[in-house]
Order: sequence, then C-alpha cells, then structure tokens
Amino acid sequence: RIEPTLLEELGLAKNELGLVRESLDHSEGLLLVAGPTIEDRTAALYSLLMDLASPARDIVTCEENIYGSVPGVSHSNVKVRHSRSRSDYLTLLLKHAPDVLMVDNVSDDATAHSAVRTALAGRFVAAGIEAKGALNTIARLFDLGIDPYLVSASLRGVLAKRTLRSLCPTCKKKDGKVWKSIGCGDCEGTGYKGTTDVFEFLPMTDAVARLIATRAPVGEIEAAAKKAGFKPMTEHAAMKLERGETDEREISNVFSRPIAQEPLDANLEGMVPETEAKVEAAAVEKTEAESARDEYAEEIKKERDEMNAFLKMQSYEYDTGYIDDAA
Repeated sequence: RIEPTLLEELGLAKNELGLVRESLDHSEGLLLVAGPTIEDRTAALYSLLMDLASPARDIVTCEENIYGSVPGVSHSNVKVRHSRSRSDYLTLLLKHAPDVLMVDNVSDDATAHSAVRTALAGRFVAAGIEAKGALNTIARLFDLGIDPYLVSASLRGVLAKRTLRSLCPTCKKKDGKVWKSIGCGDCEGTGYKGTTDVFEFLPMTDAVARLIATRAPVGEIEAAAKKAGFKPMTEHAAMKLERGETDEREISNVFSRPIAQEPLDANLEGMVPETEAKVEAAAVEKTEAESARDEYAEEIKKERDEMNAFLKMQSYEYDTGYIDDAA
C-alpha cells in the first residue's frame, strides 16, 4: 500500500518543485511520470493529485490496482483484459466530465492516443509511463504512435523518477572522499537500508515544444530544456553520492553505467528534418492538430451536455469506485 506524500516532501530539488507546480497550473494538457515500476510511478502520481485536489475540482483515476487513497479523489478500479483496455475505460469516465484524469499506466497505442486526445480536448491528464528518463519518454511516445506535433501540443512536462538503495546509517563511514558501508546487523550485512529517490523534470517551454514538433536531435532538446531549468537525474544522484546517502556501486547498478546521462533510445537520435520544407510541413500539421483539437472539444462538450440532460431525466447512479465489465 502507498501512503500519499505531499509534493514538497517527495524529494524534488527546489527548482524542480517549482517547475512541476508550474505545469500543474494548466487546466488542460498531459503531464507524464516516468519510471521503471508502476508502484514508483503511482506514488509520484498520488503526490501530484494531492497538490491538485480541491473541492472545486473533479478528479478521477483509472487504475488497474489501487495502491492508496488520495483525499478528494475518486479512485476507479478497472479490469484490463484482452477485450478491454484502459482506453475503453477512459471513454466511459470522460462521459462524467471530470476536470482531471489520472491514468496509472500508458502501455499501449490505444491508451496513449486516448490520453493525448483527452488532453487536447481541454482536460488535465496525469499519467504514468515506463521509460528510463524524461528525454527517453519522448521517444517512448513516438514508439506508441503519437505524432511529434501532437506530443508538443499536448505535453506539459515529464517527471522522471528512479529509486536507489540508501547506505546503512549504522555502518557507513567515509574513506577519504568516498562513503562506504561494510554491513552490520542493522542492514543484515548488505550495507544498505532503506531507499532514496532521484528525479528530473523536463519542462515544456515553447522552445522545447518546437524542437519536439520538428523531431530535432535529443541534444538540442536537452540544451533547450537546460535553459529552462532541466537537470539530469544523474546530477541528483551525484549529490546524494557526495552526501553519503548512497554509493557508486548502487548508482552504477541502477543507471547501468557510472554517473553520466544514460544513453538515449536510438530511435530518437538523428531525427532531424532533412529540409526546411519538412519544418514548414510540421508547422502546418501542428496548426491542423490544433484545429482538430477544437473540433474534438466541441464534440466532447456536446456529448457531455447530452449526458447531463439524460441524468436529469433519469434516476441514474454511477459508482466511481468500480467499473463493471457490463458497463
């Protein structure tokens, strides 16, 4: 079970906390949480929901496993099977016009497209996705079939999280400039006790959005993001190493290499437009996507109004805690 943690207690650096809160100020768009396990991603998503929760805001989740309860949030437990995906449940939940939707795991093309469409239609979507880091998440969205201009139009930011084992406070000691732990009864001889998290946040500035829309090289995207405050999580890990919270061996195990930005997915590297014509075409496509978004928003509004009229005429009760297969 996950006990929701306040966003300021999550372990984010001060500048990252500010950037995350700026992304939460939007009334629409897609905010992604990246990480290797669904439990880690859900814990961070719960912290985001705690910051978003208010009496004036209707927040609904779409979770295969409910790991905890966030006050002011309606948690929906869904059954994901071959015949029904999270995308199908999102369609059902949208009929009740929530302000914010949380999706625990974007793992297939249909769910990815549903999350993006929902964000473009004027709702705020916070979702988990399996990826190594914030920049890798962009490649992951491309892999799931989301066009670059739709990524740039919908995305509000990416929060990436990794978990490191902490050095045992009982047996750790400093050997020169290096912290080491030899193992003791408190840590059962492992040298580690407890965990600590490292983060990075990719803010979606206009410059970053333009580069994503035109499939610019990862180096250019990272450089633009750094100007807006982006810091790779390996820098966060280096700070924890210096303070003796973890060691080089654990960082190497988690990042699969010594402290340095881990390699990005190959399918994102080299995605450079070959001519200026491609850049102009991408701009046209983005304009068309914005027009399609407005049309889709009108369709959603019409469907919502029809549903509200139906609910007024019928004695209808909806249980947000569970969606049955018959729904």
